[in-house]
Amino acid sequence: MNFLTKPSMFRSCLGLAIGIVLFICSFPIAFSKTPWDITQLSPIFIVVYLLPLLSHCQKYPSYVFLKAWGFYFVGLLGILYWITISMRNYGNLSIPLSLVGLIGTCLFRGLFAATSIWLWQRYSVPKTQWMLGTALLTIQDWLLHFIPFGGFAWISSGYALIPDIYWIQCADWVGIHGLNFSVYLLTFLLFAHLQRQHKRCMKKTIPIVALVLIIHMYGFFKYTAVKHETVPATLKIGWVQGNIHQSLKWKPSEKKRILLKYRLQTEQLLLQQPDLVVWPEASVPVSQLQDAKHVHEININSQDTPVLFGAPSYTYKNRKKAFYNSAFLTKPDGEILFRYDKMYLVPFGEFVPTFGLDLSKKIPILAGSFDAGDKIEVADLKGHPFGISICYEILYPRMFRALAQKGATFFVNITNDAWFNLSSGPFQHLRFSAIRAIETRKPLIRVANTGISALYMPSGDILYRSELFSDDRRIVEIAPSDKRTFFVFFPYTAHVVVLIFISLGFLSRRHAVQRERV
Repeated sequence: MNFLTKPSMFRSCLGLAIGIVLFICSFPIAFSKTPWDITQLSPIFIVVYLLPLLSHCQKYPSYVFLKAWGFYFVGLLGILYWITISMRNYGNLSIPLSLVGLIGTCLFRGLFAATSIWLWQRYSVPKTQWMLGTALLTIQDWLLHFIPFGGFAWISSGYALIPDIYWIQCADWVGIHGLNFSVYLLTFLLFAHLQRQHKRCMKKTIPIVALVLIIHMYGFFKYTAVKHETVPATLKIGWVQGNIHQSLKWKPSEKKRILLKYRLQTEQLLLQQPDLVVWPEASVPVSQLQDAKHVHEININSQDTPVLFGAPSYTYKNRKKAFYNSAFLTKPDGEILFRYDKMYLVPFGEFVPTFGLDLSKKIPILAGSFDAGDKIEVADLKGHPFGISICYEILYPRMFRALAQKGATFFVNITNDAWFNLSSGPFQHLRFSAIRAIETRKPLIRVANTGISALYMPSGDILYRSELFSDDRRIVEIAPSDKRTFFVFFPYTAHVVVLIFISLGFLSRRHAVQRERV
């Protein structure tokens, strides 16, 4: 521990500790029904948290990969601690196994960031280090939308910007990847300025200020225009937040009580003549639904109003049962108007990866895994196409872009966040909806079993929001929109800029090496 007696090393390690705390505070923190107010400062925290690590890696270049991995691992433990709660409450796993799940997730997620920091420290040169660093960290966030097993992009930097309503408006041009890029660009410009590594470094102040001003000027004018756009509401959507505890949800003895609760709440909503009533994910506690005759047992007395609800279902594929986490749009007589099978499943929650091997006979738990749906289609409500997503799918901008391209004029996301319990999970999960609404500039209705149900406007504002772990029923009015944003047409703006940055970064490195050899 003698290294801590050196003032410079002690300050550097203290800076790393502060950076980890700022990283944790960049995302909602909660241990009750209310998150900490400090989250409102997350746009500042997400920009500066990385500065101590970058400085430390330059001053002490040994073991950079391990230092960065440890930095992110500790920070991610603080952000994703709810994984142990979910595995205990939802998966009925022991505490040791739940901890293994948390540690494994944080180690794997931190691996991407640590690799990016190592590549930056290893291959960057002072003149273009800000380009290479920005590109590498943006790439690692992008990769996490696909890896592992379909992606786990829960901790993308751009989501920490949501309290800054003006900053996130540019998502209609560049999407979440562009927001990630803007965060890292500002971070590395600040770092280059603070390091004063070359004579023109003071000029870095100008691009920093210009970047912030341009983003916020666009955001201000766009937000004002969208918010004050006079489009009359043409649809009334009702939602029922049943608030069914996870421990009761699948008990056979509770089935009638749960269905009765939803029916009674729906009947109250029908007095206001909604165009659609939405129940949450897996709100119908039946083991399997296949066709209309099974839907009759739900006995939804909804007059002429269709009901959208979630339930497990199955079909036969290659003479075998394929199980799905599904959403059904039904008529009052039980006729199924539309069915959607969830495409993006939660790894180790809704399915266990088997890499194409049939292990269900040897490992019984695998027999309960869901299969992934294979179709993205839009449903119809009185001539207004709309997109349906289930829970975790709210993380995937490519899905919402595809729905918008197919003509969706608004979105409905149904979810069951009961398995988060009283933790940061529900508040972190809620945030993704704001970016999806802005990327497509369409209303987004989120209906959750235990909360938080919400209506997001195309501006990213929450117009209505329920409380966590409470009963809630509400009618909201929306104006469906058939407009398409630039992001829907071309989502690769950030990718193009990243490609340019990374090319210039590595070319600068190559030229520097060649000059050294001369």
